[in-house]
Amino acid sequence: MPERTVYRLFIAGQGVLLAVGIAASILVSRAQDWTPLALVGLLLALTIIGQLQTLTVRNQQLSAAFVALVLSMCLLGPAPATAFGLVAMVVTSATRKVPLAIWMNNLSTYAIFPIVGGLLVRLLAGNVHDPADAAAIQSVTFGLIVLGVFAITNLLNFFLVAIRSRI
Repeated sequence: MPERTVYRLFIAGQGVLLAVGIAASILVSRAQDWTPLALVGLLLALTIIGQLQTLTVRNQQLSAAFVALVLSMCLLGPAPATAFGLVAMVVTSATRKVPLAIWMNNLSTYAIFPIVGGLLVRLLAGNVHDPADAAAIQSVTFGLIVLGVFAITNLLNFFLVAIRSRI
C-alpha cells in the first residue's frame, strides 16, 4: 500500500478510536462519578502536572500522569478518567507541537485506555460511589483490582502507542 494511503488510514482509524472512546464515556457517565469535587479537582490537577513531568526513553515520552489516571478510573469512574486523559493530551500535544499522526494517536490512546480501565473497575468492584459497596471498596480485593487495572491499562497504552511507532 502506498505510504500516503497508510497514513490516511491510520489517521482515520485514530479518529474512530477517539470517537468510540468519547461516545462510550458519554454513555456510561453518571453524575455521581464527578463527586466529590475536591477529589475531581485533585486528580485532574495531578494528571495535568504529571503529564508535564516527562522522561524520554527510546523516543517515547513517559509521564507521571498514568498513575493519576488509574486513580481516576478507580475512584471516580470511566468518564472522568477519559476526560482527564483527553485534557492532558490536548495540553501535551499543543505545547509540544507534535505532528497530526502523533496528536491523533495521543488523543485516541488517552480516550481508550481510561474508558476500558474505568469499565473494568465498575465490572469488578461495582459502584465505588455506593455506600452499600463501601466494605468491598475498603478491602484488599479492591487494591488487587486497582493493581490489575493498572497493569492491563498500561499494556493497552503501550500497545496503542506501539501501533503508531510501527506504522
